[in-house]
Amino acid sequence: MDYYGRALDSFFADPAKLPEAMIPRALKSFEAIDRVLTTKRDWKGQERAYRDMIKRMPKPGGAGAANTFLKIQVGLFDGLGEIYRSRLKHYQSATQAFEVAQQLDPKNELRADGTDRAEILAELYLVAGPDYTDKAIEQHMRMLRNEPFKYDSYKALRRIYMDAHQYDKTWCVCNTLAFLKKADPDELQFYEQYKPRGLVKAKNVMSPDTWGKLIHPDENRYISAIFGASWQGVAAMKAFPHKDFGIKRKDRRQLPGDPLMFSKLFYYVAQVLNVPLPEVFLVEDNKPADIQLANAIEKSELCPSFVVRPHLLQGKSEREIAFLSARRLTFMRPEYYLKMLLPTNTELKVVVLSAIVMVQPRFPVPPDMVQLVQQYLPEMQKRMPPQVLEQLGAVVARFIQAAPEINLAKWGHAVDAVSHRAGFVVCGDLEVAARMVSAEPVVVGGPQVKDKIKELVLYSISEEFFTVRAQMGLTIAG
Repeated sequence: MDYYGRALDSFFADPAKLPEAMIPRALKSFEAIDRVLTTKRDWKGQERAYRDMIKRMPKPGGAGAANTFLKIQVGLFDGLGEIYRSRLKHYQSATQAFEVAQQLDPKNELRADGTDRAEILAELYLVAGPDYTDKAIEQHMRMLRNEPFKYDSYKALRRIYMDAHQYDKTWCVCNTLAFLKKADPDELQFYEQYKPRGLVKAKNVMSPDTWGKLIHPDENRYISAIFGASWQGVAAMKAFPHKDFGIKRKDRRQLPGDPLMFSKLFYYVAQVLNVPLPEVFLVEDNKPADIQLANAIEKSELCPSFVVRPHLLQGKSEREIAFLSARRLTFMRPEYYLKMLLPTNTELKVVVLSAIVMVQPRFPVPPDMVQLVQQYLPEMQKRMPPQVLEQLGAVVARFIQAAPEINLAKWGHAVDAVSHRAGFVVCGDLEVAARMVSAEPVVVGGPQVKDKIKELVLYSISEEFFTVRAQMGLTIAG
């Protein structure tokens, strides 16, 4: 072992000069040491050998064979963690070693046996006690993002929340397990015991902070902010008189006090989501859309309106109508309105480019978009109030500095996911939300039904969802 150690010191005296082809040969000395110590069951010696080998490794980014050395380092920290965990029973040291391995290899790509390091860390955090509960949850969520149907993680989360007396979170996970048809009798009983019999009304409305917990990670916030600053100008450009939609303004429903179930629910959802209330018209015709935007204007006043066909909503439960209403009303938020109004990503991109050019005239516009931007720009400009122009200038400056891509398809799918989340929060029923999402048409190139359901399932057990329920007074204990 002494000679093997000297050989390693010699090989790795200057790792930057060690040819990559020579590394496997150099490592044979370490493998020999590892074998001897394993045979002798000398775990303290093995721990020292791993630590010595880690010290011989070059600093990250310092050597030519950087990727090879990174793989070796990850393997060494994983190995050291396993020595502490299963041989020396030093769980805190094991945790530290595996944490370093995860920092070096966050996607778990370099783990030799292919198992998920997050699983080991989650177990270690539970052994470490209540102070490490949050870290255990984080590891299970990491595993579920990679493998959404890893049922053991749902069950582990349920146990963690139950042990911590966090009953609303426990109920939410039991709800998800019941939806996935994986709840055991105790989980099913807990879910059924606290399951509301009808639509639960929120005690509080959504604040900007609450809306922030509904945001999908793929939503480009700069693009949303640009739309939020320029929506009115574009909406006014694209507006038509009421008669063009086959409606008369005097026929709009007076939602407060309207006895219809739909009107009551729609009014309630608009208040809870804290969005501008559109005008609502009930129409009996043969068009297939149940709730449809009518971007109306009267004497230069924008009148965003929804045309509702009540016969298409017949037979739907309160929760289903609440989901549909929340899904549509999400798009009454200024940053999302144009997603509902403009039918194509090309047109949305033209709006973004026109808004940028309005405040940064030298911004390079793709050649195939120049003509469209030139058509939009003057029309948007004459409808843009000075204070909004100032707000737009600040947003665009930050957008250009961040240099993100203008990917409207990705942004649009993320916004759809936000509307699904809003519908789910308001209706409070994962099965209803999943059924309503499944009934929506699938866009070519967009997420498939199973992807949308997967998104909802992961959201249903997320800290963001739990926070939204608490802030809105929707928890089972609330």
